[in-house]
Amino acid sequence: MIISFTGVVYSILSAGLIIIDWLFYRSWKREDALPAKILFFSSSAFTIVCMAPAIGGIFFAQSPEIIKLVLVVSGFFVGLGNAILGYLIFKLKFPRFSPWTGFLGILCLGTVVTILTAVIPFSPCLEKTGGIWWGLPLWLGFLRVFLYFLGCLPFSFILFKEFRKSTDINVRAKSLTLAAFFTLAPLVAFEDFIIEPVFHIEALISEVLIVILSIFIALIYFLSKKLRPPKYVRKVD
Repeated sequence: MIISFTGVVYSILSAGLIIIDWLFYRSWKREDALPAKILFFSSSAFTIVCMAPAIGGIFFAQSPEIIKLVLVVSGFFVGLGNAILGYLIFKLKFPRFSPWTGFLGILCLGTVVTILTAVIPFSPCLEKTGGIWWGLPLWLGFLRVFLYFLGCLPFSFILFKEFRKSTDINVRAKSLTLAAFFTLAPLVAFEDFIIEPVFHIEALISEVLIVILSIFIALIYFLSKKLRPPKYVRKVD
C-alpha cells in the first residue's frame, strides 16, 4: 500500500477542522446564536470534504475509481458547506429575501457539479512526487471552485468588514483570522483545480497551500482560547 502525500496533508487538515467544528459547537451552545450554529454545520461539511481525500489518499491512492468516488463525495459536501454559508450571508446581508434563496441556489449548483463528477469520464492518478492528480476536466474544476466563490469568499468579506468596523481588538483579531481562513479555502481550490491543470503544475504545490491553511486553523484555535465570538455571532439570532 502506497500512502500519498495528499492523503497525509488532508488528514492533518481534517484533524484541525475537527477542532474548529468543536469550537463552533461550543460557541453555538454557549451563545445560542444562529450564526454560530450555521458555522458549525458549514465547518462540519468542509471537514468531510477534507476527510474524503484523506481516507482515499492514504488507503486507495493507486485506485482511480476510489479517487473519483472521493471527488464525488467531497464535491457534494463542497456544495453543502457553501450553501449553508449562503444561507447565513442572506440572513446577515439580505434580510428582505429568504435565506433559503442563498442556500438552495448554491446547493442546486453543487448537486449538478456532483452528478457531473460522477458521470463524466476522467482518470485521477498518483504522481511520482506523492501528490494525487485529480484529473478533473478544466470546466468541471471551474464549477467546483465557483461554489467556493459563492459561499466562502462573500462570507470572508463580511468578516473583513466586521474587522474594519469594530474597535474591540479581540473581535478584530478573530474576525481577521476567520476572514483569512475563508479566503484561503477558495484560493486552494482555485490552485488545485484550475492553476494546476492549466499550467501543468505538480499536485504537490496545492498540498503546500493546504499546509498553510492548517496553520491558519491552528491560529484560530489559539485565538479562541482568549477571544470571544465576533459581534455578529452575538447579535443575530
